[in-house]
Amino acid sequence: MLPLLVTLTLSAATPWDGRSPVQVPVGASVSLEVPARVRFVSVGGGDVVDVTVSRDLRRIELRGLRRGTRTVTAHFADGRRLPLELAVIPKRR
Repeated sequence: MLPLLVTLTLSAATPWDGRSPVQVPVGASVSLEVPARVRFVSVGGGDVVDVTVSRDLRRIELRGLRRGTRTVTAHFADGRRLPLELAVIPKRR
């Protein structure tokens, strides 16, 4: 099975190394571009983050609602899963 590649679109000031939690400020959004069609996304508690899948099923938008951490798992049409640790951090000034 080939590894699942993910492109995370963040500002240049917020690089993501693929191992540490994805950081999203409260009230801000990040976009994850994925190479496979998303079937659904599960969140370990939806009170911290709002998740939206694009119409083409190739992008996941994460919007920080309040401070906290959660695991967000993308389930793909081909059966693969991608768990991401998410940290919603205080709003940047």
